[in-house]
Amino acid sequence: MREVTGVLSMLGSGTSSVNQIGKSFTHYDSIEIGDQILQKLRTARSLNDFIERGLGKEVTLYLIGSRIIGVKLQDGKLYYWRRSKAVVVICIVTTPLWGIGLIYALLLRDDLRHILGAQPKLAAMGGIPLKS
Repeated sequence: MREVTGVLSMLGSGTSSVNQIGKSFTHYDSIEIGDQILQKLRTARSLNDFIERGLGKEVTLYLIGSRIIGVKLQDGKLYYWRRSKAVVVICIVTTPLWGIGLIYALLLRDDLRHILGAQPKLAAMGGIPLKS
């Protein structure tokens, strides 16, 4: 999990989408935070509302790959994208079928890092979970 801290000065060209199972996302072409420009990012639409609240203020974004999975606002509140553990179950069930299990693990490695690594850390930091 990567942390980027600075004044959130721009949220550029955000578009919303809904996938086949009803999860909603916001996709950004670019975000300017501090002296960094982040490109081609996505987040849960519910988390996006809190990211927008930090515009013009000092925030910390938590990232895995090209996903924003959490935001800590200037008031100290931390909000994070809570993912379902179904991905973990799929990988465990398909592990006996090594080829399929390995393919799932490789394709879903960011999901696994999010669910098994970052999500418990953000919860332990007192984060408020939000569904996608």
